[in-house]
Amino acid sequence: MTPEQFLSDYLAAQVRAQEQWAEFFGPVQSTFFRSEFRPFDPGKNVERARQEQILKITEIASGTEIVTTGHGEHHRLRYELRRHEDDYSIDGLEMECGVCSRSSGVRAQCKICGGTGWRPF
Repeated sequence: MTPEQFLSDYLAAQVRAQEQWAEFFGPVQSTFFRSEFRPFDPGKNVERARQEQILKITEIASGTEIVTTGHGEHHRLRYELRRHEDDYSIDGLEMECGVCSRSSGVRAQCKICGGTGWRPF
């Protein structure tokens, strides 16, 4: 299995999990929330999960780094994968810094990411 296939399998599993959560949460939402008030939208989570795509794969000293579209513009995700015999595991997950990604580049004094452009998820 390649790192790309491993993460593709993970992303597909995320879609299934979000679909199951949306199905489970529907009755809870309709029972406890006014119909016009929907602070949680499981359907949006399903759609966001469906849209996440791999953008870049990089081999690093500790394994493989994969950047995806994540949660949309200015919120890409960066996964760190480690190889274990014939398989992989996700050993790290970071979200792109929304402040730095909207500026002309990583801000050395950024209070959100500390100047790295990414923050732990």
